[in-house]
Amino acid sequence: FIEHNTTLGILGRIRYGINIGKIFGIAAYPFLKVHEGNQSYWLFDNAFNKMNFFEFISDKYISGIIENHWNGFFFDKIPWVQKANFRLVTTAKILLGEFSRRHLDEMILPEFTKQFNKIPYVEVAIGIENILKLGRIDLFWRLTHLNPDMKITDLEAFGIRAKYDINF
Repeated sequence: FIEHNTTLGILGRIRYGINIGKIFGIAAYPFLKVHEGNQSYWLFDNAFNKMNFFEFISDKYISGIIENHWNGFFFDKIPWVQKANFRLVTTAKILLGEFSRRHLDEMILPEFTKQFNKIPYVEVAIGIENILKLGRIDLFWRLTHLNPDMKITDLEAFGIRAKYDINF
């Protein structure tokens, strides 16, 4: 995993990263890359917060993240919010993987896993940090790989996550 942080002047600071991997040979699915999902209400920076556990498994994958901490760029223009010193955070995460059929000879995949089928998993988030100087709350929106009867605008595509986070 390669990650970098940099400042953007008045636009705040940005964190971005990329993760690329390939597993050679034949292995059962628990030894492949089980992509990190999060079904709790706790916010995890390096997990996909609207993905279920064991939803995607692959042996060749690439993922990326971009997160911008806008500092006071937006909220400093609203008087009562400026006094609270809230800060806006936006995040986008993307994942694309592939699962070789040769692994099915070793073990059958669980029914609840999905294949990417050349469509990346994408989720975006908007959040507020520096709540009471210690917390952060994000609203996540899952854009792809929705359930068959679900639309992108359905409430199930959205989720809220929070975390204890001190940022100066």
